[in-house]
Amino acid sequence: MKKIYTAFNKAMCFISARIDQVSEITKPQKKFLKWILEIWVMLPVRHNFLNVYRYSNGRYSEKSLRNQFNRKIDFPRLSDAVFGELREKECIAAFDPSFIK
Repeated sequence: MKKIYTAFNKAMCFISARIDQVSEITKPQKKFLKWILEIWVMLPVRHNFLNVYRYSNGRYSEKSLRNQFNRKIDFPRLSDAVFGELREKECIAAFDPSFIK
């Protein structure tokens, strides 16, 4: 069966590969970041620990989510690793909030 690559899948693969390149982040943090960035976009409800837990299909408990968010991450370095290569290119980011009342 041939895998269908959508723009979202390509973007997530790109971000996932870049997160893997950041050496200061532990393996569990990398796994969590990849997962939370993907689910964050798809949540049809308010973003809080309880709702993320409900939509996580048992992957992370509410307590685990809180613990992961309490850990320190060097976001400027992570942002440079993920999007630094795109600085030389012309890029457009789009978001369609038409579903918001």
